[in-house]
Amino acid sequence: MDTKTDDQVIAGLDVGSTQVTTVLGRKTQEGVEILGMGECPTEGMRKGAVVNVDATVKSIRQSVTEAERMTGLTSNRSTSGSPGRSSSRSTATRPSR
Repeated sequence: MDTKTDDQVIAGLDVGSTQVTTVLGRKTQEGVEILGMGECPTEGMRKGAVVNVDATVKSIRQSVTEAERMTGLTSNRSTSGSPGRSSSRSTATRPSR
């Protein structure tokens, strides 16, 4: 890898009932290179539904922070999918610190 710049970072976020996983990567000619990941137990969710927003946000932040520490990079945007009756995908932007 030649450079590590924030605009090259792709973040994937999987928020499950038992675990939150964040994967940081970057596009390459061959596909996506995984640079690092973070995971932690999910708090604030039950059976796929958010029951405590603050606890769920804390779990997400912990997972993202772990991935950022592993890579030395900062991710300001993330794409996540939500399974269910009607699948959806969203992109979130985190404010600069």
